Amino acid sequence: MAGSTLIHTKFEAQALRRPGALAISSPDGALSYAELEQLSRRHAALIDEAKLGRRDVVAILADRGAPVVVAALACARAGRPFVILDLAYPSQRLAALIDICRPKLLLLAGKTTAAPRSDLPSIRIDLDAAAPPTPAPPQDLSPDDPAYLLFTSGSTGTPKCVACSHRPLVNFVGWQAQSFALTDDDRFTLLSGLSHDPILRDIFTPLSLGASIHIPPQAKITVPGGLIDWFVQARPTAAHMTPPLGHLLTTVKPGGKTLDDLRYVFWGGDVLRRGLVEAVAALAPGCESVNFYGATETPQAASFHRVPRTGGEIRAPIGTGIDGFALEIRDEQGRAVRDGVAGEIVVRSEFLTLGYVKDGRLPEAPSNGEPPCYATGDIGYRRPDGQLAIQGRRDDQVKVRGHRVELAEITACALKAPDVRQATTLNLGSADDVRLCCFIEPKHGRLDVEVLRRHFARKLPVYMAPDQLVAIPRLPLLPNGKVDRLALIASQTALPARPARLADLTRVEAALVEGWRDCFRRGEITSASSFASLGGDSLSYVSAYLSLEEALGRVPDSWTTMTIAELAAVAEPIASKSRFIEVETAMLLRATAIAVVVGSHFHLFFSGGAGTSALLWVSGCIFGNLQLRVMAQAGNLQPVWRLLKSILLPLYLLELPQFLVKLVTHYHPQLSSLLLSADLIDYAGMPLSGPDAYRGHEYFLWYIHAVVHIVLAYAALMLLTKYVLKLRHPAVVSALAAVAIGFAGRFLLPTLVAPDVWANGVSPVSYFNHAPTTHLATFALAALSGLMKGRWRIAILAVTLAYVGLSLPIYGAADSLPIAVVAGLLFVAPRLSVPRALSTPIYLVAGASFFIYLLQFKFLLVFGHLHFPNLVAWPCAIAGGVAAWSAWTWGSRRLAAAWASMRAQPLRFWRLDQQGV
Repeated sequence: MAGSTLIHTKFEAQALRRPGALAISSPDGALSYAELEQLSRRHAALIDEAKLGRRDVVAILADRGAPVVVAALACARAGRPFVILDLAYPSQRLAALIDICRPKLLLLAGKTTAAPRSDLPSIRIDLDAAAPPTPAPPQDLSPDDPAYLLFTSGSTGTPKCVACSHRPLVNFVGWQAQSFALTDDDRFTLLSGLSHDPILRDIFTPLSLGASIHIPPQAKITVPGGLIDWFVQARPTAAHMTPPLGHLLTTVKPGGKTLDDLRYVFWGGDVLRRGLVEAVAALAPGCESVNFYGATETPQAASFHRVPRTGGEIRAPIGTGIDGFALEIRDEQGRAVRDGVAGEIVVRSEFLTLGYVKDGRLPEAPSNGEPPCYATGDIGYRRPDGQLAIQGRRDDQVKVRGHRVELAEITACALKAPDVRQATTLNLGSADDVRLCCFIEPKHGRLDVEVLRRHFARKLPVYMAPDQLVAIPRLPLLPNGKVDRLALIASQTALPARPARLADLTRVEAALVEGWRDCFRRGEITSASSFASLGGDSLSYVSAYLSLEEALGRVPDSWTTMTIAELAAVAEPIASKSRFIEVETAMLLRATAIAVVVGSHFHLFFSGGAGTSALLWVSGCIFGNLQLRVMAQAGNLQPVWRLLKSILLPLYLLELPQFLVKLVTHYHPQLSSLLLSADLIDYAGMPLSGPDAYRGHEYFLWYIHAVVHIVLAYAALMLLTKYVLKLRHPAVVSALAAVAIGFAGRFLLPTLVAPDVWANGVSPVSYFNHAPTTHLATFALAALSGLMKGRWRIAILAVTLAYVGLSLPIYGAADSLPIAVVAGLLFVAPRLSVPRALSTPIYLVAGASFFIYLLQFKFLLVFGHLHFPNLVAWPCAIAGGVAAWSAWTWGSRRLAAAWASMRAQPLRFWRLDQQGV
């Protein structure tokens, strides 16, 4: 074993030399070196007892606090490679990272209540644990063995995982301590992102020196003014930070106080600019800024530059290599270039990572020979004084009308404008359809867009001027302190972009793009767009389908997730279109069910609730295939909110005026229609006809209110499973939970209230016949059948048949058997052939079913006054509902387009608002 060449041995020596010295100060309390040594030894023993292989990975699930330091030391002392995963990441991302590195043990070093993977053993880091006898250290541990794993930042694309030996971190710690005269009197911060390599220098540099680590509460880092207040209180002497984090430090002045103790700020992770260096120098008169440069594949730092306190370049150079690192500039053919010529920065060193982790397998140490090199993808050049200057990234270069444009150059120009605190420029389009967007963080809460555009016009050629300027109160940051590019891009996805050039598309693709532009009223639709990616919902479902049917001939089963290019590839030749066409069975059944419901309400025949049961099942199935599927993929509740908006807006626009008229005329005004409680009332004993029918309650609204409550229940379950319990696959777990709760509500609840319900059934107008608890299981089973594929659907059908059998004694055949018929038909025949002439009417009636249901009695009242027979009023009510839905859809699209057009110029409206116009 090679003593000082392991990352933890210098800490062990410091613990023997200075046992009573402060090691960690954090919200969890203070730990001395002796206490930290005992805690790490205790947990190292627990790891050793897990009987892991020497190359088995331990994942540390951590919040910012003392436990993450204990966990890292424990893994190192136990001789097991570890990876730190930030619990601030979404559960789906944590699951993806775990799938990449495939740990054999989890260390819980945060406030999580349970391990996210129940199939993996776990150990909780306990700061109150007593230390057992020291475990025997591994006898065959080599400095070339994997010591820790790192993930690339993941700000764009899929993260990769690399394995590192002990050597890179040991080399960096020794070089940093010697180069900057760091001692055991220094006080270091722990501010780095927990899942990225700077966190290791935050931990092991101070502990190797006998210095102290100071950890702020996570909330202090991002709250305006919180970070500077903590610095004043903690009085650190050295800090590793990213420039975006530095802007948070300097945004609010500490009330005239200065940071006199701060000696060094070591920057990394982003471009360091002169304005930030000078702002820090104003706060900390004795502080020197050092610009570190490196990548995850070149751990810790590959080069450094001591930045002058004043003057110097606007964009700080990245300097020269640290001990053991050489930086070269190469052209596209891999040849070295002369000084002053730009090229790709290549790092050559014996201290690079061991390689990438693939399927959980750690790479082996490279054989001795010429030091390996890593091409960073960054573009830079060597100055006459030997210092390297960076220009940007190769993947941040775009071509605009034949000109090569560096996005960092546009950002640099923006930062020279008055009243701009921070900025970043992104391409919101594609490589062939560039759309430059500059995100601006103003200094004083306001920004004059015209002044900024004139600034760009003076400084940049026309082709480099941003297409779009977006003011944002604060640029979003990732947990590693870098700007969150994906969040910025996502914030603008609803804005109209340049339309796709139809000349570049095939005939079918062009027809689909044009058709969907009319459906969605959005300009950025391209051949890569899909119904799901465009935020398609039940409001746009039918019109999008009909547009596809016209262009394709036959619409594929999974069309909602297919791109326009994929849809165009399966188009039928026009000549092959026959007189018959396949339609989705769910749409046919929905159209049939709403026709049966209206006919029954018009007393043309008696259905006994069959139409409503069928309508509820089909609606649940469509919810599962559309909203629940998108929720499962995206992991958020946006589809639910869009669905509720599409229901509640027209509902209140129709019911509020009616309620006000009743209120003025004293004609039984009841708040149940506005409070969405028509499904929560027991109508047994109320008159069912005449002027006092249902005592003024709008009884027929029970179905709509029940659906709203069921959808809200889904939202609540999704919030619980995703954000509170942090379970995997929250959409599916929520649906299964809804089924379980629904079974209890349908069968157990009535039994508790009326024990004879199994013998006598329930009244058609009692609470239990229309309560949301009664119909939750119906909707949830249908949603699962729409979401799941393969054998899962067989299991769901079997549960559904048992569910129907249990329902028969309580709710009767008319209410229960249609569920079995509809579920079986959808399972056996998801599509049915109908005459082509009927396809469009079927989809129109299915799409308008909500409006038909909502307006049916309004039409009955009108036609009754006109003395039309109900047989005539029936089709007229259906046609009227379709017309109302079409008008609502048309108006909604145009309002959405107008709103998007307004949002496309946010700076102009903000500026006018600030001036009080």
